Amino acid sequence: MKRITFLISACWCFLGTTAPDLSQLQTSERGRFLLGLGIQFLVPDELPGFTNSQMVFCPRFYFPVGPGHFQLGASYGTSTGKFPELDQIFIAETAYRVDFETRFFTGFLFPGLVYSRYFSANGEYKKAGPQLGWGIIFPLARSFRMSAEMRALALEKLVMGFGANFTFSL
Repeated sequence: MKRITFLISACWCFLGTTAPDLSQLQTSERGRFLLGLGIQFLVPDELPGFTNSQMVFCPRFYFPVGPGHFQLGASYGTSTGKFPELDQIFIAETAYRVDFETRFFTGFLFPGLVYSRYFSANGEYKKAGPQLGWGIIFPLARSFRMSAEMRALALEKLVMGFGANFTFSL
């Protein structure tokens, strides 16, 4: 008897609920200023003096320009350790992000430039180079988005970044 009651209750709950109306979340970021915070995991490909993977935090600002956004950002990350052996990385970035919509998701692509400065036990290194990033945007609320992204930074060697970005529309 308990099983039948449970099944009837479960069916009633299932039939009583409807799918959320996602059209309310589908507001375009086109033409709007954006403010974001990214969390990335950088995987260096044997950069001199910097061989450990690194978690970095990246505040970003987006300015509407044409069909996309001009993106400015800075990243900082540090390894766990004591001060003389502490690995640190600073990255300043600029890019142009273009969103593209498909039937199933909204993606983005951002080519740009980066300047990195990192400290390790082996010394201090400064490098500038191109970057290319891509990802998928997930609308969470009317003016709030989350994106999963990857990016490739071409410094002395290739550095891959994997992470997420949380963006507010202003």
